[in-house]
Amino acid sequence: MIRLRRAVGADRAAIWEVRTRAIASCITHYPQQDIDVWASAPPPENLERTIESNEFLVVEDDGEIMATGFLDRDQGEARGRIRQTGLPGSRSRDDDTAGIRSRGR
Repeated sequence: MIRLRRAVGADRAAIWEVRTRAIASCITHYPQQDIDVWASAPPPENLERTIESNEFLVVEDDGEIMATGFLDRDQGEARGRIRQTGLPGSRSRDDDTAGIRSRGR
């Protein structure tokens, strides 16, 4: 069952995995060596605090985090990463989309 919920600090590793997989999908836009460096970066030390102090959301499918995003009201932005496997209407292979960033006005 697909469920949207507010993220908690304990989701840190799964959120970072979704981010890393989304970066890997950028191969059509960046050289592999850039992707490797970008994707291998460790999570920032303040990630758990960022998750807890922002409107950070996750989409779960049977308990597995499939997508993440957060609302930054101060900057008027919504940011997200989507891991498409298993989401309705998504491709059947394990594929990711790049991070989504939109500015609210």
